[in-house]
Amino acid sequence: MAISVKDYGAFGDGVHDDYVAFQAALDLHAGTVTVPPGIYLISKTLKIHSNTCIVADQHPAAIPRRIIRKSPDNYEKVLQYKQICATM
Repeated sequence: MAISVKDYGAFGDGVHDDYVAFQAALDLHAGTVTVPPGIYLISKTLKIHSNTCIVADQHPAAIPRRIIRKSPDNYEKVLQYKQICATM
């Protein structure tokens, strides 16, 4: 069963830091974590546990998701993706 980072409070608005929501979803759910269209700001490195995937939501009008990591001075684009998985 897939869950969404929005279920854990992610905004995806390019303004709020979504790190806590992403990490909570990854920590509490082994399997598929979906990400709806948006720009997600992430202030720390995410830990993706084994047998877990982050997958772009399959919405018909979906645009590529951007996950942006906050550096000390600003935010920079670090990832544009359709799917990321960790397997062991």
